[in-house]
Formats: sequence, structure tokens, C-alpha cells
Amino acid sequence: MAHLICYLGILLALIAGHLGDSSRHCIGF
Repeated sequence: MAHLICYLGILLALIAGHLGDSSRHCIGF
């Protein structure tokens, strides 16, 4: 489940153009 949330977060980040922030959140998981 966490991986799915992480993936969705990265996808949204790519659309928004803020991949760095999402990547940190993913690593935090």
C-alpha cells in the first residue's frame, strides 16, 4: 500500500514538476 501511495506521489510530482520533494517523502517511507 505504501508503495502505491509513493508511486502516486511521484506521478503527481512529475506532473507538478516537484520530483525532489516527492522523492524525499518516498525515502521517508
